[in-house]
Amino acid sequence: MPSNDSLKSYFRGSRLLKNSVLLLGISLSALTNGDASHLVKTQFRQTVEFERVTLQVGEHLLDTEVAETPAQRSQGLMWRESLPENSAMLFIMDTQNKQCFWMRNTLIPLTVAFIDSNGRIIEFFDMQPLSDETHCATQPAQFGLEVNQGWFARKGITAGERIRLIEDEQSD
Repeated sequence: MPSNDSLKSYFRGSRLLKNSVLLLGISLSALTNGDASHLVKTQFRQTVEFERVTLQVGEHLLDTEVAETPAQRSQGLMWRESLPENSAMLFIMDTQNKQCFWMRNTLIPLTVAFIDSNGRIIEFFDMQPLSDETHCATQPAQFGLEVNQGWFARKGITAGERIRLIEDEQSD
């Protein structure tokens, strides 16, 4: 067990570090005429890795990043400035419930499809960038699939269609 003196030293050092960070932030803000928002964005950009899979939606293929851990789901597509046209992010939820999505810190307009445990699309919601408005499934969903806003409509994809994982056909 550390002594009280070592704990006091730790907290004193911790306060010194916090004050140094605060002064650094003030200095950076002054250097950028008060607009250091781009520095904050850069700090939080993609900090977790995502596995990639190919999904088939109707006759269309999507290069899809998979968010299945809490950290991956929490980060999602935050801070991205663009998403290629036939790309997506698939959110795999722990349980099938009435899931909700929002767009905090998400810079691009997206459409989310809520999908049940059988891979059937339940419904779609268009979501606006940087909004805390929640978009909730009206039925239990196991997955959320985010794409560029309007992608499903442009491809003629409707509720009731199934999403299919395209298995890697390369053999070892």
